[in-house]
Amino acid sequence: MDLIDETWMDPSSEDYNEHVVTLINFDDPNQPYSCTQWADAGSTEHNFMIDDGAGYTVHGWFNTGSAFPSNVWVDHNMEVYYKTNGTGYYLANLKLQQMLDACEPCNDPDIDQDGTYNDVDNCPNDYNPGQYDDDGDGVGNACDDCSNMLGDVNDDLLVDILDIVTSVNIVLAGGINAAGYTDCEMTDANMNGDTLVNILDVIQIINLVIGSSRENADLNFEGTADISYIYDGDDLRISIQSDVDVLGFQLNIDTDKSFDVELINNSHVKLWSSSINNEMVVLALDELMLNRPFDSRNINFVINDASGINIQDIEFTVSSNGGSDVEVNLEASGLGSEVPEYYGLSKIYPNPFNPSTEIEFSLPYDTNISLSVYDLSGREVGVIFEGFQTSGVHSYQWNASQFPSGVYYVKFQFDNQVQSMKAVLMK
Repeated sequence: MDLIDETWMDPSSEDYNEHVVTLINFDDPNQPYSCTQWADAGSTEHNFMIDDGAGYTVHGWFNTGSAFPSNVWVDHNMEVYYKTNGTGYYLANLKLQQMLDACEPCNDPDIDQDGTYNDVDNCPNDYNPGQYDDDGDGVGNACDDCSNMLGDVNDDLLVDILDIVTSVNIVLAGGINAAGYTDCEMTDANMNGDTLVNILDVIQIINLVIGSSRENADLNFEGTADISYIYDGDDLRISIQSDVDVLGFQLNIDTDKSFDVELINNSHVKLWSSSINNEMVVLALDELMLNRPFDSRNINFVINDASGINIQDIEFTVSSNGGSDVEVNLEASGLGSEVPEYYGLSKIYPNPFNPSTEIEFSLPYDTNISLSVYDLSGREVGVIFEGFQTSGVHSYQWNASQFPSGVYYVKFQFDNQVQSMKAVLMK
């Protein structure tokens, strides 16, 4: 065996051929005759040996007459070419040469005929004269099944809405452990390179699509979000108040049930949810996937019929506008239990302003409200918020960057109550 190895596999041999590999499989390596009887087979550095662990698996595949040793020749198509239960130097060389003669790729230095030799061709079996390798991984585009481009989840060399939707689906299907997705898709979706695929990655992919780079986004890694909650009958009411802009959040609830989750404010935000492997996943982000922040850095939602949920069974992930993880502080509170002494519009600050201002109001009870803007002629020029709102103090941001300088009136209405306050835009 050593002589066969030295002839075909030793680079210093005149008969060396890179297409020949010999391998010895030991079905019972503890037998004292294994090495000595086989003339110390595998003693050269160019040979490979494997230990079958006394399982006789490989021997069962290829043996001849249940003999030891059994020899098998496998050709370039990974098909058995010849088998025998004993071989010598002459027979081994004869069969190897016959296989080499029949191996067309072995005798062609440029298999794909693209003008680049096999040993330096980044896709030796695929015609690619340009040798293009867009992701720089050493595997040419013609045969590369993964572009290795962060954010390009569907591997079409573009980062677009399709990648955003796919990343959302991956999160809802279980994140990094989601079934039905390739390692390439997972790697390209994992924007921050951690061990998860979650809302943080989705926000970062959206930033790529809309052209908002991480360098230009708010990357306040010290941002915090206070999460307060209260059980209201069978419902669980949760409020998130952050000191940085929030672009999305994710709930991972340890449960084998599905619950109805209702967002109370932020009408431009959409909820997605799924239940898989004893976990419910809830995502919340801009419905248009343009990474518009949550109003006033405040989020209120309710999990209906949540009597079976322990707050400790919920994992909260809150994303900044750069896709960074905002630290969360969890505390029980009397959320929604106090009725403000004053209700209605309380302040607009700053005022005058340019281009954004905060509008604060309070409600004595849960109800539907309307917060809109009118010009001096009495024409409605914008709706800041319209929908259901819980009792308590709330604030919304009005961005008037698209409006000309002038005097405007903010109108606040709930039930039969109407109140207005003047706001001055100075550019």
